[in-house]
Amino acid sequence: MMTTLWLVLLTTLVSGGIVGLALFWRGNARVLNELQQRVQTQSEQVLASRARLDRLEVEMRAVLERTRQVAPPPVAAPLGAELAPRLAAAGASTDELIRACGMTEDEAELVRRLHGRGGA
Repeated sequence: MMTTLWLVLLTTLVSGGIVGLALFWRGNARVLNELQQRVQTQSEQVLASRARLDRLEVEMRAVLERTRQVAPPPVAAPLGAELAPRLAAAGASTDELIRACGMTEDEAELVRRLHGRGGA
């Protein structure tokens, strides 16, 4: 009778262990499946981010290339800077240089002295 009791107890423990192991395995399989889904989702997000990054890089290179192609306009000398020496050589006064060429008084005086009739 003791042997039968031990046998029943051992059978119950083994059966319980098998059921527990099956439940444990099923739970782990569910967790593993959830982890696989998360990894898949994150992989897709990383690939999408990489594609966006590649597109942005192409766009930035195009903008940089267009920026390099646009040259600043040449700086033209003001009309007064070309006209003032001729006016001074023709005998224009400091006041006339100021009005005609948009110069300051000191600039007009300097031009008149450098290019005017008879020099300084």
